[in-house]
Amino acid sequence: MNNNQVVTGECRLSFVNVFEPKAMKEGDTPKYSVTAIIPKTDTKTVNAIKAAIQAAAEAGAQKHFGGRVPTNVNHTFKDGDTAVDDLGELINNKYPEYKGNYYIRLSTKFKPKVLNADRQEIIDPTEVYSGMYGRVSMTFFAYSGDGRRGVSAVLNNVLKTRDGEPLTSHLSGDEFGE
Repeated sequence: MNNNQVVTGECRLSFVNVFEPKAMKEGDTPKYSVTAIIPKTDTKTVNAIKAAIQAAAEAGAQKHFGGRVPTNVNHTFKDGDTAVDDLGELINNKYPEYKGNYYIRLSTKFKPKVLNADRQEIIDPTEVYSGMYGRVSMTFFAYSGDGRRGVSAVLNNVLKTRDGEPLTSHLSGDEFGE
């Protein structure tokens, strides 16, 4: 593994979209994606991600940062207790599961492998959902373009470790009554 690649410890997964690529908005390239919600107590993963962000910034300094390594590089690894949306409101008001955690949204153009705890590929999409627990493999890279620059990460693969309480609700059909 290179120093830009990280495999998380067990974390909760949200916005899981790993079987069919979807465009975030009209005209965007369809991608596979997941948000990894990483406990702040998982210092091994947190430190590995911070080191990978730094390594990606150093590797991309010449091409993306004018030959300098930024002291405070913009990145996609966010603190769930302090991150705000474009209106300045705390993200965890809308997504309470982010409280006490970090989170990172990952995507890829290429279909990731999705494995179960026995390392067998999961074929049934109903086994994979927002709220389950798993481990995620990601690779960090520097970028620049459209007036923005920083460090992001691409989704590699997902390992489901166990079930969890779904983060989305599904109506059972009882709303139709008799």
